[in-house]
Amino acid sequence: KMSDFRIIGLFFCLLLLSCESNAPRVHTDITGVWRCEETNNSTVSQTSYLLDVYRKASDTTQYVITNFFQAGDSEFIVVKLNNGKLTLAEQSITGMNVKSLSGTVIDLRNIQLSYTIYDGKRDNNINASFSRK
Repeated sequence: KMSDFRIIGLFFCLLLLSCESNAPRVHTDITGVWRCEETNNSTVSQTSYLLDVYRKASDTTQYVITNFFQAGDSEFIVVKLNNGKLTLAEQSITGMNVKSLSGTVIDLRNIQLSYTIYDGKRDNNINASFSRK
């Protein structure tokens, strides 16, 4: 029957339209959700978590990173991006001091960072990789 073919055809059209592309997402800047793989060289521990990067509206060279050092979504640091290099002035998050940070945007899917955080007891020297698909 003709109506059966229409229903089957409609079903396959909807099925094709509902499939998400497996092609990698095209990123135009460093904003968005990143997976952070962190190695604390002071305590010899590794951590993996998600964080968000937003561009500040008032200064397009500055970016806000929330949940930095897994401090929570309401905690953030502000970094400066200049020629693919990330830096920051000393800042505090949840009673800890982020004393130094240097990083390189390898590409729009990979960022390498090194930073020192004083947790009230000792300096924690951290190496981190941010990645996304």
